[in-house]
Amino acid sequence: MQWNPDEINKLAQRDFDSAWLDTAKLVTEPAEPFKRRARRGSFHPVEDLRYRIRKVLLRLGFDEVITPMIWEDEHIKRQFGPESVIILDRCYYLAGLPRPEIGLSKAKISQIQRIVPGFNKPERLTKILREYKVGRIESDDFVEEMVNQLNISEEKATQIIDTVFSELKRLRPVPSNLTVLSHFTTAWFPILRHLLEKKVCPVMLFTTGLRMRREQKEDATHLRSHYNASIVIMDENISLDAGRIYAKQILDELGFQRVEFNTKRATSRYYAPGTEEEIFVQLSPKGDMVEVADLGMYSPVALSRYEIPYPVFNMGISIGRLAMILNGTLDIRVLTYPEIYLPASFTDDEIYQNLQPIAVPVGRSARRLSREIARTAWEKRDEISPCRFTVWKGRMFRRSVEVKIEEMEEGVKLIGPAAFNVITVKDGNITSLAPEDPAYREDGLSYISLFAQYVAARIEEDAKKGFCGTRRIRVGMVRSAPDIFLKIPLAIRRYIESRNKKIEVGGPV
Repeated sequence: MQWNPDEINKLAQRDFDSAWLDTAKLVTEPAEPFKRRARRGSFHPVEDLRYRIRKVLLRLGFDEVITPMIWEDEHIKRQFGPESVIILDRCYYLAGLPRPEIGLSKAKISQIQRIVPGFNKPERLTKILREYKVGRIESDDFVEEMVNQLNISEEKATQIIDTVFSELKRLRPVPSNLTVLSHFTTAWFPILRHLLEKKVCPVMLFTTGLRMRREQKEDATHLRSHYNASIVIMDENISLDAGRIYAKQILDELGFQRVEFNTKRATSRYYAPGTEEEIFVQLSPKGDMVEVADLGMYSPVALSRYEIPYPVFNMGISIGRLAMILNGTLDIRVLTYPEIYLPASFTDDEIYQNLQPIAVPVGRSARRLSREIARTAWEKRDEISPCRFTVWKGRMFRRSVEVKIEEMEEGVKLIGPAAFNVITVKDGNITSLAPEDPAYREDGLSYISLFAQYVAARIEEDAKKGFCGTRRIRVGMVRSAPDIFLKIPLAIRRYIESRNKKIEVGGPV
């Protein structure tokens, strides 16, 4: 079922709760059963590469972990030392709305009684507000608690929140010392500290997931959230040379045969001096070298702040950067969020394959009826009106059904000249053409087949519901796709309109 968002937005602006209640039927009463998609789903290129990287690392003996996404800024200060004031600028800090103390004054109770006549449970509401304040009631349970404890409807509860507790609308977020993960290193130090008493060296771990960076803007090479892979090896004898071997092997298995390691001139303070290196790869023999990863040995100073007495090798791999190279994409936004940034693209075949009848008969009798309507229309197309012909007699859902095709206006043919037109797609335009085959019946997407399927489906539905009586369905002059019961998906229609293409469907039926 498809609806008009503009109309619903206007209804909701006037009365949210009424619109909320009245529109529920749009999603609870589908016109037809849901049709499962026959084809297999597609991989996202970033997730596909992430899966490949995970398989490589597991095969090399690394254990996978999931790192928490939220950390106190104290960890960044401990790891980066004096450099942390700059690093924290790249982090997102978390803020939350405070839970205010809400009292029930006489004025508020009076307001509630105007919404809920006879309201006499202020003590219960006071208790709900208090438990919400101290966190015993979660915010997503607040309305339900009001409904259950005050014995009122959902819409009354939300109306009270919206109009009586106006102080909630004036709340502003209060910042905390919590940051969203911007470097997997933030998580590795405390994780390794916890594993000192739980695992015997060597400890080899990896994770893949999102990092959040406070970029000033998102562009072709920057995203505020992006996927990365990170590994750590903790052992008495791990060295930068041994770590490079792992790095080379990982990238080689991903298809990058030429790998270069360049020492950074300025080392991040959580690495030991002179041990941080950038990794460059070359995809094709004549291609440029592109930076895709970073590695180094954690500084004993940073490790000691977590009481870690062993060397730790770390490597971070930009999954997005590697995926851009492998997919030949120049814009990370297009690669990561194609649904948002990639322009729509449909071939003529794809457009045609997505055109559908508005209604399709399901049962064997109804499908046979559809064919008989189209066949009779073809055979009797030149009969001069007034005329009437029986198309089909039979039973559906234990109901006797008789179907006739007729034209009562005098002096015209039973069937108009456009009735056997077929729908075609060429150069992005949806048009209709007269059939070339003089023996044409109801094959393909023709006007008569769309009409016949709609009629048969409607009769089938009537019989299923036990309808008794006469139903007349007529198609006169067709001016648009719905007139001939053709459904053009929203994405296809907007694609055609955005490219100044045409949907030309029309003619007398």
